Amino acid sequence: YDARLSGRIGLVARRRARTSTLAQYTVVLEQRAQIQALLQEAGIPTAVHYPVPMHLQPAYARWSDAGSAPVARRMADQVLSLPMGPYLSDAEVALVAATLLDALDDTSAVHERTMPARA
Repeated sequence: YDARLSGRIGLVARRRARTSTLAQYTVVLEQRAQIQALLQEAGIPTAVHYPVPMHLQPAYARWSDAGSAPVARRMADQVLSLPMGPYLSDAEVALVAATLLDALDDTSAVHERTMPARA
């Protein structure tokens, strides 16, 4: 996914000089619902793993206010996880990436910013 999507879509950055097993491959989209629907129509499963930010979960909500954690709120509305796993072939990754980029072209939903990597 990195090679096919980097520079063309908002990606959640990983720390430099680190590796990851990537349980999810997450992208950042301004029009997530529209893109997710287009991917679903193409038979590509996606997921929104954290639709409610942690600070707004019932156990923590009493300690946050309406304006707290604006980045977490924005990401909760914009992140979408693509299919990921050890059995996903290169051809399947290419298909998912191409379909995603086509959907972005159709909706002009590219989100240019990426989440900053931690040092």
